[in-house]
Amino acid sequence: MPSVDAFIAATRFGLGPRPGGLAEIDADPRAWIIAQIEEAQTIPENLRHFPAAADILKGIHEARLRSPEALRKETRRAYRETLFQELREHANHMIMTRRPFAERMVLFWSNHFTVSTSKPLIGRPSPPITAKPSARIYSAASRICWLPWCATRR
Repeated sequence: MPSVDAFIAATRFGLGPRPGGLAEIDADPRAWIIAQIEEAQTIPENLRHFPAAADILKGIHEARLRSPEALRKETRRAYRETLFQELREHANHMIMTRRPFAERMVLFWSNHFTVSTSKPLIGRPSPPITAKPSARIYSAASRICWLPWCATRR
């Protein structure tokens, strides 16, 4: 039976235990966490074919300049054609990844740098930013993940 430390590592530092994943963590929970942040993160292969958030937002902004109806149509199209598929692919990646702590940090920093959709000036186009975190977010998350580890070492 897996140790309590393995379960804590999987839930606090990961996205929960995967089927059969606790046995892998149980050998050395701390090493399991550190191994996830030692190498640089890259955008997952299954997310690379989606358009960049800047391209999606550019189309929405151009539609906003044309008319409210064009804005509504472009936003709906972006959600239907890109956002929902991208969110599904990213969720699948997070479920299947062998580096859940790194993904948890990507979620945290993506959320941290994303503007709120409740601001009337911004409107609703911020979800494409969170759908596919940029290479910069993956890279920053892999470096920033070291902060808690460094803070606990004397």
